[in-house]
Amino acid sequence: MATIISRPSDPPEDRQERGEIRKQRARRPRENQDMTHEDSQQQDSQQQANQQQTDQQQPEDQVSVNLASLQKDQLLARRTPGQKAAAAVLTLLIGEVQTRQKQKPGTDESALILEVLQLQATSRTRELAELTRLGRPKEQAAEELAYLQWVMSRAERAQSAAQAHRASLMMSQTELEEAINALKAAGASSLGAVMGQLKAQYAGRYDGKVASETARKLLG
Repeated sequence: MATIISRPSDPPEDRQERGEIRKQRARRPRENQDMTHEDSQQQDSQQQANQQQTDQQQPEDQVSVNLASLQKDQLLARRTPGQKAAAAVLTLLIGEVQTRQKQKPGTDESALILEVLQLQATSRTRELAELTRLGRPKEQAAEELAYLQWVMSRAERAQSAAQAHRASLMMSQTELEEAINALKAAGASSLGAVMGQLKAQYAGRYDGKVASETARKLLG
């Protein structure tokens, strides 16, 4: 028969100490959850507060304003205390841009965003002036206008960077003539053939009107 060895009883003081330890461990998940929620709010608030400074410090070719970035900012603003004006501006802006995309399919997204921003900034400026004239509360309108102007400055920087990038890819007149002469030497003897090969090999790197005029001249 197997011998059963009984475990000696712990002193009352040890049992009490272990009980306190278990209570502390039971409280930790709740405390950690509260800290996580608080830390998340602080992180969101800090991220929103630092966004303007970060964008100002970014090189122009790294600034991006599109629907995806605006929707990300909108989500952040909704989660961040004290960002009611930003959330309102972004909600209206995104909705208007999406409406115009349906009305003007194929239009460059950045151009639509800038167009809507300019219209809404003008509208907010008039609204603020009217509220001031009537002596009514204007804090919300002033906050929305300031945020609109900030987003518009980002959009303008992004557009300038995109235009500069496109310009850097464009062929010079000398390069264009060399390309056309190379196509002629390869057998392209008509304007249609030259323009077709230019599009196939150098799409986005030349102005169509300039290329057509140059090709006519070189084809004789």
